[in-house]
Amino acid sequence: MIHPCQYIRPAATSKSRSTYPDRLAPTLTPDGTYIVHVYSTLYNYDCILADFIGTSYHTIRREIAACPPHANQLLLLIDSPGGSVHQCHDTATLIASLTIPTAAYIIGEACSAAYFLASACDQIIASPSAIVGSIGVCITIPNEPNGTITITNSAATHKRPTIPLSDDHIAYYTDLCDQLAEPFHSFVTSHRTISPDALSGKVYSAHTALALGLIDDIQTIPHALDHLHKETTPTP
Repeated sequence: MIHPCQYIRPAATSKSRSTYPDRLAPTLTPDGTYIVHVYSTLYNYDCILADFIGTSYHTIRREIAACPPHANQLLLLIDSPGGSVHQCHDTATLIASLTIPTAAYIIGEACSAAYFLASACDQIIASPSAIVGSIGVCITIPNEPNGTITITNSAATHKRPTIPLSDDHIAYYTDLCDQLAEPFHSFVTSHRTISPDALSGKVYSAHTALALGLIDDIQTIPHALDHLHKETTPTP
């Protein structure tokens, strides 16, 4: 069995593989699995702050583009609550277009935009304690004198609690969220057969996510890597 510890949090040792020294560098395992890390908040811009406290979509795409030609599969190691709408669809489309097998392993969370990326993979495996879902889009706007209010697309009724606001404002931002959520829903449902309830913005335990079709299996990371290795090893 492959021992994954050296691959879960590798040190970034080459600027060609990772722009910023605190960014977890992609890793090629001995069996040919190319691992790209997707963690913390997802950002649509590429700067030292984005990759210091989270992951930028530009970095994910750049690291995928650097996948060695002899790699036999791509594995996204995901622990993220989601992030920016912008560039998420482009990044997921790139993942879905890859010609090598792709898989996502959810270490902790794969919520909102992070699940958008996971859904682009051929299969999704989650740790037993993973949290998965929160499919939908939200916008936070000023709402004096109450501070701010968060509006979600209409299907994501459980994604965020709301504070009373004028009906016109709520209708406007709900419609905007719906427009932004449509490609999210369309992409996920075109790649996964999932329960309609999964589009409500709820988050789920790994076992419930499996029952709803959001993921394909529940395994520890050593077993997941061993499973993926066996799937891509040619048989005589």
